Amino acid sequence: MAKPAPQDDRFIKQVLEARNQHLQKENRRLQSVLKEANARIAALERRAKNPAPANGEAAKPPQNGAPKEQPDENKAFVKLEERLEGMAAQTAKINALMERAARVLGQPAKNGPSSEGKQGRKERPAA
Repeated sequence: MAKPAPQDDRFIKQVLEARNQHLQKENRRLQSVLKEANARIAALERRAKNPAPANGEAAKPPQNGAPKEQPDENKAFVKLEERLEGMAAQTAKINALMERAARVLGQPAKNGPSSEGKQGRKERPAA
């Protein structure tokens, strides 16, 4: 197999860099959607634990020890969980593509500022 011309290498590198930038932008967008969804889930969980009074009355403790479940909130919670699972899978694919592009370009992978979140930054071993 013949070695590609230097012009081809530069073109391929430009294409990969553009794709990498696009993936980073999409990853940031998904991270912000994920952050918003997590905030909504937390609000739903707080509301489920301590339901707000409907007509200005003080919140009453449950009569039989178990709180009444609101089906609308449960449906919303399930939908949010499904969306989060889909976004997590998509983010994982994007991260894999970004790392692959970085390897091809010979650069360290950049997962954006969101990669330094709760799990801590993952350092790649030196080659």
